[in-house]
Amino acid sequence: TMFKELTTFWDMVNTQDLGIVERVQDGLRNPAFTGGLMCSEFEEPLHRYQNWLADKMCGIHRVPPGD
Repeated sequence: TMFKELTTFWDMVNTQDLGIVERVQDGLRNPAFTGGLMCSEFEEPLHRYQNWLADKMCGIHRVPPGD
């Protein structure tokens, strides 16, 4: 089923990214970090991924411009 495929994919991605995410969390706990907003210009891949994931969860199948 689509749900099983999606959860299998999430498990794979989360397993691959675990070390990176842990290091990011360490940085966020650092008192020197004061926070900030996501910048679509510099974090465009993250923005595209979030949109792709939202589309998948809503059953929308589209190809963004530039792909």
